[in-house]
Amino acid sequence: MTARATTIRYLAAVCLLPLIVLWRQDNILFTGYGYIDPWLYFGFFRDLAEFKRILLGNSVGEHLSWILPGAAVHKLLAPLAANCILHLGVHTLATVSLFLTLDWVVGSRRAFAATILFSLNPWVWFATAWDCADGVSIAYFLFTMALLTWAARSPVRRSILLVAGMALAALVYSDSDWIVLSPLLPLYYAGLVHAWHKTPLLQSGWVLCRWFGPGCVLVTMAFGAINYRLDGHFWFYASPVVELLQRNTSPAPWFYGLWHDGGLSYGLLFALAGAAVSAVVLIREGLGAFRAGSPAALFSWLFLAALTWMVWRQLRGYPLLGSTGHVSILLPFSFLAIGAGFWAELETARPKYYLLFCCIAMAVLGYAWLDEGPILASGIPYAVWTGLAALVASLVWRAAPENVICGLGGFFIFTALGVGPCYIGVDPHGYRDQYRALCQARARIEAVRHGQPVRFWFDKADHAMPDAVALVSSYSWDWVLGQSFDAPPCSQDPASSAIIAAIASDPSHGAGFVASTLSACWSGKGLRVVPAETDAIPRGASGYSLSLLRVESVPGSR
Repeated sequence: MTARATTIRYLAAVCLLPLIVLWRQDNILFTGYGYIDPWLYFGFFRDLAEFKRILLGNSVGEHLSWILPGAAVHKLLAPLAANCILHLGVHTLATVSLFLTLDWVVGSRRAFAATILFSLNPWVWFATAWDCADGVSIAYFLFTMALLTWAARSPVRRSILLVAGMALAALVYSDSDWIVLSPLLPLYYAGLVHAWHKTPLLQSGWVLCRWFGPGCVLVTMAFGAINYRLDGHFWFYASPVVELLQRNTSPAPWFYGLWHDGGLSYGLLFALAGAAVSAVVLIREGLGAFRAGSPAALFSWLFLAALTWMVWRQLRGYPLLGSTGHVSILLPFSFLAIGAGFWAELETARPKYYLLFCCIAMAVLGYAWLDEGPILASGIPYAVWTGLAALVASLVWRAAPENVICGLGGFFIFTALGVGPCYIGVDPHGYRDQYRALCQARARIEAVRHGQPVRFWFDKADHAMPDAVALVSSYSWDWVLGQSFDAPPCSQDPASSAIIAAIASDPSHGAGFVASTLSACWSGKGLRVVPAETDAIPRGASGYSLSLLRVESVPGSR
């Protein structure tokens, strides 16, 4: 079998890995309960032109390398299909890129083993499942790494560097946190070309300026032109840059977010694994391995550079390591180091042994996604440190199969501990039900308002609170009238053509209650509220009512 056919078979297997999780639940493709920012991204996806005009200068709307593809997919497809294709596509791009990078650097067998760990990782799915940009930034980073590795293998194909520069620009314009880390990628290319072809660093720098740089410029100019068409401003990335520079105006304690329930935050588990493998590799191979082009040492240095920057920001008062969304930056660095540092003997193992290893790895990590997996992992004494000890033992204990057993045991513990707080105890289709309910509610609002302003009223104590938060976030929190039915928003001054959207699960807070309450509030302003329609929005075994009302001028009033 040729190398090309082997790679195609591996890629087909990589694309099928999500089925191990999807066979029993699909929450990994949808935003979870209680969030705000991802639904604001969703609002841009559904109505890009209006949101760019109304929310001018909002940093979410400036992440064009995520907003534009999301809006395009939602324009072409129905909401449910668009969401699934968008997030599954992001996850697939990330996993395929990780596999190809490691395949070209350390070999296809170790690359596929690391891709199994990556594709079944709960924190990777958490990043790629919601509409925030951290998932797509992981995909853009790994895609850029794959292109740079390909270009380093074939230096005569300079056009690959042009595409890699475009991918790097997309990475930076998806999340401003990558502005500081983006120079690591061209440095990686220069180091790889020097290791493989003995190309001087200055020559690599000149090639990057000629090909890689223009790719970045092309994407920047294209995004600027698109943004000028949408909101009249060419420079679209001002708000994210300003936010990046102003993050330390109210510093948090250095330990913020690092501890949860008396132990290390589970979001840091795979950063801990990446730190462990990097330390062992660099101690074992020494600094000379970097000069000799050792892949494990190269990826370890990349991970440590990213970790150093994030630790510095944490100590300065901006909790990158203490935030689940921000700490996901370390995930691709961690798995590149893991792929290059673990199980080197797999490349020379007999095919039957390797096939058995892959089947066991998928079964073990698949079990971590069942309800029993997190229960078993959390019941292990000092589970985090036991898992870390197992991983270190796998790195330093070279005897097979003992090192394989230790490694899989450690990764099972870390995976199961991450699955628990994210997905266990939740209806297997609960996130999808919330998404469908939100799309139905938005469709009814859009059918009634016809471009008129809409104002929301809900109660924080109501059972429909999570749905109200998601629905309001998909528009704007500046459009909220009030968050309590016991405190009517009498001081508000809505336009006479506004639409009122009231969300409630309690029938006593229906359209009649809203109309009478708000009409009494605003009668002195010459306004009245008239019911337009009431919709029952089902969500799983429950649901809520969406009451839509119009604000009108009272005839004869001034």
